[in-house]
Amino acid sequence: MDSRLKRFCEVAEKLYPPFEPEDGISLNEVEGAEKRYGFRLPSVLRDYYRVTGGHESINYSSNRLISVDCLEIEDRKLIFYQENQGAYEWAIDLSDISDNDPPIWQGVYIEGQETNDWYLETKHLSTFLVSALCWQSVMGGLPFGALKEKVGKEVIKKIADNFEVIDLSDDYSEMKAFIGKGKVFCVFERDDNFNLYIGATNKEDLIEIDELLQIKWDYNSLTDK
Repeated sequence: MDSRLKRFCEVAEKLYPPFEPEDGISLNEVEGAEKRYGFRLPSVLRDYYRVTGGHESINYSSNRLISVDCLEIEDRKLIFYQENQGAYEWAIDLSDISDNDPPIWQGVYIEGQETNDWYLETKHLSTFLVSALCWQSVMGGLPFGALKEKVGKEVIKKIADNFEVIDLSDDYSEMKAFIGKGKVFCVFERDDNFNLYIGATNKEDLIEIDELLQIKWDYNSLTDK
């Protein structure tokens, strides 16, 4: 496995049971797809499919990893990941396809346009996969969750003081993430406040977070009817 997937696996093992062979796809499937495309996939993406390409919670709970045999090429970009409502896509530029850990571009659907508008999302695929893992986990990948818009800096400080930061800053400035055993936090700064999304592996973990932060949630799966 490519060493650049190490951080992804470290985060995943805090949130999900250990990966089993059935969570990934076979080398034959990957190589068969590569033969049809006429090029080898970047090793980070190749090994991601091998390790966890079939993991339902990580790859399909909200946004969607495209299966290795259904990858699309548009605008000279290999599209491998889609937003759940089709508004965004993520891709590797074909000029970077031989890079083992290439930059990732986000394509934004514009009504009336034949092609997406493309923007650089992260400098490295490995960073994108970690950020996507965190986001999927707070958006249904984990069985318990909560969200709150417009929390103050003091709430984020409590999280930072009690949980490990997932450092995405070199590659990805929009989202901050924090991790603990069975718990993950995604934070987006909005003007002078923050939007906070939380995922937890069980009821007790979410109760622990609730008791620590002491805020009134906009949504909390413990009280959702």
